[in-house]
Amino acid sequence: GFEYGDTLTAGLHLDTLFLQNIYGCDSTVYLALTVNPIHDTLFMDTICENMDYVMHGFEYGDTLVMGTYYDTLFLQNIYGCDSTVYLALTVNPIHDTLFRDTICENMDYAMHGFVYGDTLTAGLHLDTLFLHNIYGCNSTIYLELTVNPVHEIQFIDTICEGMSYDSLGFAYGDTLMMGDYYDTLFLQNIYGCDSTVYLALTVNPIHDTLFRDTICENMDYAMHGFVYGDTLTAGLHLDTLFLHNIYGCNSTIYLELTVNPVHEIQFIDTICEGMSYDSLGFAYGDTLMMGDYYDTLFLQNIYGCDSTVYLALTVNPIHDTLFMDTICQGMPYDSLGFAYGDTLTAGLHLDTLFLSNIYGCDSTVYLALTVNPIHDTLFRDTICENMDYAMHGFEYGDTLTAGLHLDTLFLSNIYGCDSTVY
Repeated sequence: GFEYGDTLTAGLHLDTLFLQNIYGCDSTVYLALTVNPIHDTLFMDTICENMDYVMHGFEYGDTLVMGTYYDTLFLQNIYGCDSTVYLALTVNPIHDTLFRDTICENMDYAMHGFVYGDTLTAGLHLDTLFLHNIYGCNSTIYLELTVNPVHEIQFIDTICEGMSYDSLGFAYGDTLMMGDYYDTLFLQNIYGCDSTVYLALTVNPIHDTLFRDTICENMDYAMHGFVYGDTLTAGLHLDTLFLHNIYGCNSTIYLELTVNPVHEIQFIDTICEGMSYDSLGFAYGDTLMMGDYYDTLFLQNIYGCDSTVYLALTVNPIHDTLFMDTICQGMPYDSLGFAYGDTLTAGLHLDTLFLSNIYGCDSTVYLALTVNPIHDTLFRDTICENMDYAMHGFEYGDTLTAGLHLDTLFLSNIYGCDSTVY
C-alpha cells in the first residue's frame, strides 16, 4: 500500500498506513524500508611477481610482470545492488639486492638483516641472506662489507718559508721559520675511522744564491741553470735567474761569470849582468851578456787558459855613473842618494856612492856638485830727464826728476840663486 518514486536516498525509511486487513478490520501497517546504495569501489592491492591473484572478482595467473595494473568489473555489491569495481594492482619485483657498506675496525654491524660483532678484521667481507625484500617479496640479499682500518698515520711533508700550511688537518700560518716541525692530531682517517695522525713538516729556505765561476774564452757554459755558447768575450758577465732552489722553493740565482782570455802574452823583463833568470817559465844561468833576448813558451796563462808566452828580456849593464848637479849656497842637497845640509860653500864638491844604477844594477855613483853663490849686486846707471828706464829689473816712466835715485830688488842672479840687486 506504500508507493515511492526512485528518489529515495540510501538509508532506512520509516512509514505508517491505516488500512483494513484481510478481514475488513481496521489495521495499522508500519513500513521500515532500507534503501541500499549503488556505488563505485576502488581496490588497491599488491602482489609479488609469479603469484596468482584472485580477489574482489578479479582473476590473474602468475604471468604478471612487475608494474601496476588497472581493471574494472561490473558486479553486485554486498547489498546485491549493481556496482562498478575498480582494481589498481601493483606487482612488486622478486630480485637480488646487493648492499655495499663500510664500517671501521672494532665496530658492530647490524644492517640489511646481517649482524656481526666487533671482531671483523680490516678488508672486504662478502655474505648472502635469503629474505623478503622491501616489498615483502622473496629476495636474495648480498652484502659487500668493507671494514676500514683504525691505525696511526705518519705524514712527512715539505713547504717553503713564507708559505702557509693547511693540509691533513694541520693548519699553520706563513710565519714558520726554516726547520723541522713535529705535531700530532687525533682525527678520522681517510676512511672516516678514528686515527692518530703524526706530521713531520720540513720548512725549506727561500734564499738568494750567488755563484761565482770562471771559464776560458771559447768555452761553453752550462751550470746552475745558466747556458751560454762559446761566444762569450773575456771579462765579467753578470746574469740572474728566477728558479726553484734545491728544495723546490722560489729562489733568485745570481751568476758572476768571469771569462778569462786565451791570448798571447808578451813579458818584458830586465835583469843585470851576471844574474840568473828563472821566472814566467823561462830559465837562464848567469852567463847572459848585456843586451836584449827574445824567447817563446807555450803555457797556460795566469788564469789556467792556453796561452803563448813571449819574453823580451833586457840584460842591463853594471857600470859607474857620474852625476853633475848644481845648487845655490845655503840650500840642502838630497838627491841621487847624496845628502848634505845647507852649509856647503860656493864651489865644486866631489863625492862617491856605491848604489844601484838607473837600471837597478850595482853601480858606483860619482857626484860633481856645483854650489853657486848668493850675493848682492850694485848697479850704477845714468839717464836724462824725461827718459824711461827699464834695466836690471827696474822700471820707471819718464817722470823721474834730475838727481840721484836709489832702489832695491830681490831677484835671482845669473845662477838662478836668490840675490839682492841695488
